[in-house]
Amino acid sequence: MQFDSDLIQEIKNAMDEALKRRGMANILIAGKTGVGKSTLINSIFQGNLAETGQGKPVTQ
Repeated sequence: MQFDSDLIQEIKNAMDEALKRRGMANILIAGKTGVGKSTLINSIFQGNLAETGQGKPVTQ
């Protein structure tokens, strides 16, 4: 799944602004199992923060 780089940059900018204002941000990502929540987290934060896979759901 590929995300629009403009959208990713906009999310990062919004998070940076929130962190400047509050010092900390809590994010809730909810959805059915196997829909790509972990992949979304890894894409937004450009890292391997959440384990991902194909086929059966990987995270618990």
